[in-house]
Amino acid sequence: EIVFVMDCTRSMQPAIDAAKARVRDVVRELALKENSICRLAFVAYKDFDHVAEGAPTTQVKPFTDDIEDMLSFVNELHEAPEWGRDPPEDVAGGMRAALDLPWTADARVVFLICDAPPHNPQFCPDDMIDAFPESGTTLEGDIEQLASSNTELVVLQVNGREDDLAKAVTVFEEVYRRVGPNANCQVHTLTERIELDFLELVVRTATYTLTRARDLRSRSGGSAAGAGAGIAFSGGAIPSSLNPRPSRTISYRRPVSVCKPAPSGPPTASGPT
Repeated sequence: EIVFVMDCTRSMQPAIDAAKARVRDVVRELALKENSICRLAFVAYKDFDHVAEGAPTTQVKPFTDDIEDMLSFVNELHEAPEWGRDPPEDVAGGMRAALDLPWTADARVVFLICDAPPHNPQFCPDDMIDAFPESGTTLEGDIEQLASSNTELVVLQVNGREDDLAKAVTVFEEVYRRVGPNANCQVHTLTERIELDFLELVVRTATYTLTRARDLRSRSGGSAAGAGAGIAFSGGAIPSSLNPRPSRTISYRRPVSVCKPAPSGPPTASGPT
């Protein structure tokens, strides 16, 4: 089971287009390589100032193995028409929606595809404006639940501003080291080959996760999701042969035309996203 949790705010159209172009290829590749049926779900999130007051910031497509059904949802996705008031987005809302899905498989992956950090000082750069600092308080606990259920978390960063996500990634990685011995938190940056990177990273991570789940099941004699904390994938971290790029290789640069103007007021680490 694979869940895409994607920031669909103003700067993210390249990633949205990549998902539209490559989701079908992901399913085809996994069927050919692993003889495995893949159930997909999709969570598109925006921010509080992109929706009416009190309205949800997420659109959710529940798990399905019908690729045409999934594509009909993905093809309707578009970036938010307006810039927000600040760089952070409602990542916490997107991750909560992913956690609430009815997971059933042993092999589980969440791809968080974003270019901005979650709200809350715990996750934002110190000099970044955050119009909603009180939100995001449940995110660390939700990441712990993902880790404890052996769900692989892969952060795909869609720009070259590594510092924007550095604090959030540090929290995610620390949680996985502490809680999830049978799963990993990975970080990759989508390059200018964004569509090919999307396909390669998703397929390789899903392949590794299937291998790990089978390994855990064989060791525990049952469900991989219920395997004991002392059981780990042979070799520990993700094998280098399945890791297409070193973590945090920063090479993708968004076109200037999709970059937001810098806001007025105190200096920030980056313009709003």
